[in-house]
Amino acid sequence: MAGIKTAEISRTTGSKKVIRTMPNLALRVGESMTGWHAGKKNFTSSELRLVNQLLNAFGQEIFLNDEKKIDALSAVSGCGPAYVFLFMDALIQAAVKLGFKKDEAKILVRQSVAGSLLYSQEEENLPLLIKRVTSKKGITEAALKSLGTDHFYKNWEKALKKAYERAGELSK
Repeated sequence: MAGIKTAEISRTTGSKKVIRTMPNLALRVGESMTGWHAGKKNFTSSELRLVNQLLNAFGQEIFLNDEKKIDALSAVSGCGPAYVFLFMDALIQAAVKLGFKKDEAKILVRQSVAGSLLYSQEEENLPLLIKRVTSKKGITEAALKSLGTDHFYKNWEKALKKAYERAGELSK
């Protein structure tokens, strides 16, 4: 029901107590990022706390005061698993071309991603983390230059904007 607003759900169901959520695929493993919106005037504070606790049981949650932000959240974390899987698949395929067996490449990539995610929770300054891995005239610098990092950032900005716009179209 991407793009379906709480007002429409309320009209259809006849209920004023509507909570709109946007989890992501990681809900299946208890690590979802779920954004949610509820008309606060329709709920007691204890009901809202209960929803908060319920959503936290499946990962992390963020309450959005403005329902319009759900479309933006959908573009970032709703689609996020696909972006991560695409990145992982590209690394795995490239590793295979370097001579690794597919099973070996999967282990290399999955552990690199998992370890990097954990490390990024200790140090949230991502540009600093990139710098820590990148030696001047080293192999990481060569790889990053070949990606064209300025283009890389702009392409992701464009991709998220397209997803956000599509979410808005679905609500019409």
